[in-house]
Amino acid sequence: MTEEEIATASRKMFKQFHCEVSDPVAIKAFEGCWKIGAVWGKPTDDELKLGMRMSENRAQLFIDSYDATQAANSDKPRYCIAQGIPTVAPYPNADFDEMYTYVYILTDPPDENLLKELQRRYEAFTKDEKIPQKEFEEGMAAWRLLRKKKGKIIRTMIVMGPERVWHDSDEEEDFWAVPAPCDGWEKVEENLKKDMPEAP
Repeated sequence: MTEEEIATASRKMFKQFHCEVSDPVAIKAFEGCWKIGAVWGKPTDDELKLGMRMSENRAQLFIDSYDATQAANSDKPRYCIAQGIPTVAPYPNADFDEMYTYVYILTDPPDENLLKELQRRYEAFTKDEKIPQKEFEEGMAAWRLLRKKKGKIIRTMIVMGPERVWHDSDEEEDFWAVPAPCDGWEKVEENLKKDMPEAP
């Protein structure tokens, strides 16, 4: 892609992620408390920690898992629908000359039909094209476990302005999210206050 094509695609994404009024469907999709953990780990009970709480007028996130280290504590989030998928921008009105922000995309794990198709494609690759068998199987198992827990995958988009929106291909900012009771949220808020004493 040319630089202009990248900028055009970024502007389109930015507009979708920063809709003028929050979408009720997107709010409902994110609403509540979630246990979260980086996709570089596994969506198991011992790796997922309470760390995300969302409501119409609040977006709170604290994650320190593998290389996923992020925090948000916003009282003006914007919940949107981008290409049919719920998103939230905790800081939609940020001054992008001064800072960059994230936008979170809430996606479903692959269903069994897609997993079977991925297995078929994997088997068709040559040895040089394949990731290691163990790594592939662990990834498939993680998606199956996440689906069993009724969890989601949070894709993190990095936003440095309307023409600079992208997803890091190494996925280090992405994380698993599983619905959870809010018991113990006070401790998460303590971490948020230390990490983000003043919300941007």
